[in-house]
Amino acid sequence: MLILPITKKWFDMILSGEKKEEYREIKPYYTTRLNKIFNMVDDIPVDLAETEVKFTNGYGNRVPSFIADCHLEKRTGKEEWGAEPNKEYYVLVIEKIRWKSMDGLGGYLDKNKEKKQKEFRTEELMNNISTKTKELIEKLTEEEIDEIYRYAKCKSIAEDVKSYAEDNNIEISDADVYKAASLWVYHGLHNCEATYWDNIHAVISEVTNLE
Repeated sequence: MLILPITKKWFDMILSGEKKEEYREIKPYYTTRLNKIFNMVDDIPVDLAETEVKFTNGYGNRVPSFIADCHLEKRTGKEEWGAEPNKEYYVLVIEKIRWKSMDGLGGYLDKNKEKKQKEFRTEELMNNISTKTKELIEKLTEEEIDEIYRYAKCKSIAEDVKSYAEDNNIEISDADVYKAASLWVYHGLHNCEATYWDNIHAVISEVTNLE
């Protein structure tokens, strides 16, 4: 699921029903992320198919957040909702709020939806692990499994490092993105008592001299 941080002002306005759209700049970073969940040709949405997007006010597991059904358009937006005049954006049109929480402990507003979602995710996870893959994993040594795990973990954290830097206007090179992720995974530079996103900020600071 795509996760997008937004400011408190826009967060509150969307939940109140006053703001119906959220904007993202048209650039490769967002084109790549949006292409994964919407039907697009290059940077152009080709239909109004809806998908769930999670919006958060901050970073971490216990920050205010909500999940909404959205469809994607490419056009200008409304100045009163944060868009610059005569500038095209990726426009995430909010169709319906499905889930909301102020502390990470909320739930789906539609209980049937919540139950079906959990069942679908469990079934999807089990189906994605083929018999052949399970057989291959069973043949690996503990050291090989650990190596694969660390590689996958490093790749995942690198994606979040890049996402966090982009959303907070922090300049960081691709080389430093992977250096930051490696500090976490291979050198243990993370605080178990801090939030996930505070740790992301910490490893970015380590490689960019960010205060």
